[in-house]
Amino acid sequence: MGDGAMETAQNSEMTGNDSKMKGSKLILIDLASAAMDELIKMAEPDSHLWIKSPESGNEVLNHNEYERTCSPFNTPKLNGFVTEATRETVLLCTNAAALVEAFLDADRWAEIFPCMIVEAETLEVLSYGIDGTRNGFMQLMHAEIQLPTPLVSIREYSFIRYCKQHAEGKWAVLDVSIDFDRNGPNRNPNMSCKRLPSGCIMEDMPDGLSKITWVDHSQYDESAFHQTCRQLVNSGFAFGAHRWVATLQRHCEALAISQSAKRSMTKLAQRMSDYFWSGVCPSSASKWDILHISNDNMRIMSQKILDASGENPSIVLSAATSVWMPVSRQRVFDFLRDAQMRGEWDVLCNGGSMEEMIHIAKGEEIGNSVSILRADNAAGNKLYLQDSWTDSSDGGDSLFIPLLPSGFSILPDGHSSDGSSSGSDNDNGGCLLTVGLQMVLTSLGSSKLTTESVDTVNDLIACTIQKVKDALGVV
Repeated sequence: MGDGAMETAQNSEMTGNDSKMKGSKLILIDLASAAMDELIKMAEPDSHLWIKSPESGNEVLNHNEYERTCSPFNTPKLNGFVTEATRETVLLCTNAAALVEAFLDADRWAEIFPCMIVEAETLEVLSYGIDGTRNGFMQLMHAEIQLPTPLVSIREYSFIRYCKQHAEGKWAVLDVSIDFDRNGPNRNPNMSCKRLPSGCIMEDMPDGLSKITWVDHSQYDESAFHQTCRQLVNSGFAFGAHRWVATLQRHCEALAISQSAKRSMTKLAQRMSDYFWSGVCPSSASKWDILHISNDNMRIMSQKILDASGENPSIVLSAATSVWMPVSRQRVFDFLRDAQMRGEWDVLCNGGSMEEMIHIAKGEEIGNSVSILRADNAAGNKLYLQDSWTDSSDGGDSLFIPLLPSGFSILPDGHSSDGSSSGSDNDNGGCLLTVGLQMVLTSLGSSKLTTESVDTVNDLIACTIQKVKDALGVV
């Protein structure tokens, strides 16, 4: 074949590949558009597609009504798969645009749902939106969703995420799985679920609130989890709209509280620090009266203050001095800010240590924080506000700090004896307790796992569960 013929063949092959790629992209866009139409219909407040579950009280799909819609997504289920569809509506203290930005960023999305999303990533951006806005933004994503129990397999999705603005202050973010062949040669064995048109409608409301309507519509393989958790998963609590919304609500509340607390605490700490510095280095504007004493290394001052009523005057004394210490500044700083070591120098602790009740980081530097401490041995169970900071850093990367977490996960069992919503405070049914423990094998000369180490971990978990049972009176 001549060079010209070869070049023509190569160009033809490239053109064919480009056409195939464009065709695949158009198919995905059409899929997302059809899925968005279905999500909007399913989110309508007066839709007959939803009924109240007699077991949980949550909204679940009316399958008979859904059959009548002739949805293009109402296709035969894969062998062994069942359908789960739930809906939840709440008011949250946030705005729609902020949620849109967070949901379109895989990392931020995972941060909002840390107990649910194990991993999330954007594979490809199909559309960057219209006129530089998020309206029309479309991307391919991959995510792994978990329930904190070893009895339920992680759900793994490859899906399209499509964002559309329907009106001023009203947005929709849609997820829909890319079809896969369960029995195909390239199928991922973890792909035991499929996401039908799901997502949320976000509408700005007065007073800084947003109305969130969350729809979750999935098909999953029942064999992917233990019989003990079957009712929990089937109820929709494990992966349904109720859990997504509850997690989002907790995130928004914690964010609002923490921001308010940070502002209040840091302002209080700043006022405390300013007052402290005024007692060490009084300015011309200070109200301190300097007491003249013979010791040139000591400064003692006084100030009269009134209580909140403006009566009952009191006298405050301030004393300050400076001494040289033959140790590094970092060592002194670490010692003084350590709550466990406070009893070594604070006479008010009566020799005891302090418990750090609240810790608010003020920056990336180690030790830059505001804390509330409680001294167990102090008279009157007093609380202490501690403000500490440093201008130097020890360096190091926090990603390489070893962590050995242990703890519990407490989930409803999916049954409710009083007809209330699963997971509510009034649920008188049972629960699913998960105990997680990690340990370092310091006694081994190598990193190999041994039968003894496995037995040790199992014994520790068994002992922990038994202690919990004994404490709760469980036979």
